[in-house]
Amino acid sequence: MITKVEKKELLRVLAENEKKHKEEYDEAIIVYKEKAIEKLNDKIKRLEKGEFPNLSITLPQPKHFLKEYKKIYKMISMNESGYIELTEGEFSQYVLDDWVWKDTFLSTNSFYSAGK
Repeated sequence: MITKVEKKELLRVLAENEKKHKEEYDEAIIVYKEKAIEKLNDKIKRLEKGEFPNLSITLPQPKHFLKEYKKIYKMISMNESGYIELTEGEFSQYVLDDWVWKDTFLSTNSFYSAGK
């Protein structure tokens, strides 16, 4: 199915979705840094006590997908028409903010939002 949407409204929704995505990423990266510092400090303390802990740490690093939002925003804004035709998949991504990578993004971020 193809749907026709007003270009201005689509750009507004896409910008809103991008802003929310960035805020979620920014919050997750703050907690990620805190957890990483905490784990590293623990390793240092154990070394100073004469212990020999495994020096590797495993923390999933939050990733952002701002490049995808910017690319689509630019494509739409450069379109000369006042209306944009979207497929069902494009509508899901651009309007409903349901991207292929969304589950991975939310899963990683939920790991850090629980630590607040």
